[in-house]
Amino acid sequence: MTITVGSANKLLKSLSSVLLQVQTNQDEYIITGSIQSRDGDVTGFHSSYPGSTDYWVTKLNSSGALIWQKALGGREREDAVAIFSTADGGCIVAGSAESSTGDVTINLGYTDAWIVRLNGPNSTSCTTISNGSWNSTSTWSCGHIPISTDIVYLKHTVVIPDNYAAKARKLIYELPGALKLSNGARLQLSQ
Repeated sequence: MTITVGSANKLLKSLSSVLLQVQTNQDEYIITGSIQSRDGDVTGFHSSYPGSTDYWVTKLNSSGALIWQKALGGREREDAVAIFSTADGGCIVAGSAESSTGDVTINLGYTDAWIVRLNGPNSTSCTTISNGSWNSTSTWSCGHIPISTDIVYLKHTVVIPDNYAAKARKLIYELPGALKLSNGARLQLSQ
């Protein structure tokens, strides 16, 4: 099993925090830790400030192949300290947050407790975790592209690409969420 965390000079910093893992009921593993990298298998790192970190959550199959990954945080320092699997194949990650930007929507003091729920592929809801394309798994908290049975929560700007048929059961906007349709794009709601 090989997961590329980033360039060599960032590797030791990226793995400096303890990696935590849980096994899901689908014989898969969800691993989390804190990272300072934006290359390799890491996408979505939120800051370039020295010393800033994000939660990094990865899901691996029983052979060690990467299923999905998420970098969660803001411009400051976020450190994951605990992880729990959920029945739908997702997880709950707990730790600390110093940011009030990016995925961290509010900060009540210098360092706050921060708990994040990532839904699994059998979930019934998907929430945007960043601006992006509808058909990119890195846009969604659920780790998959929304399907016709998912309730979709739009908290960011999402673009449905050219000639793409996006699907959802229901669409709920939360400011500043926005949906942009490219040429020939459409959204099919099943409710």
